[in-house]
Amino acid sequence: MMKKIKMKRKSKHKRLVSELVQRLAKKDHYEYIGWNVPYFKEGLEGEIDVIAYSSTNKTFHFYEVKSRNTLRNYQKAVIQFERYKRAFPDVKVKGVYVTPKTARRMR
Repeated sequence: MMKKIKMKRKSKHKRLVSELVQRLAKKDHYEYIGWNVPYFKEGLEGEIDVIAYSSTNKTFHFYEVKSRNTLRNYQKAVIQFERYKRAFPDVKVKGVYVTPKTARRMR
């Protein structure tokens, strides 16, 4: 008797990250796009869902992806973005909060 093997589906978050990377790759103004990028600096650590670099304006775009658009998820995204900015204060970076139906700048 053969054993059935269940194929694991991508989590919603992984699927959203993958779709975002594909959309960003179609744009001409990014020289670098990385995803699931860990960072460790000066006691601060985290993982960036997606980061893209534009040499045109010498800016990194920090994309934090959440599966649902809730106030709590937005607040968590802002905390993650602020931690990254503290780790790399000399880097010009813009934050973007991304959910299945929305994308908005983080300040």
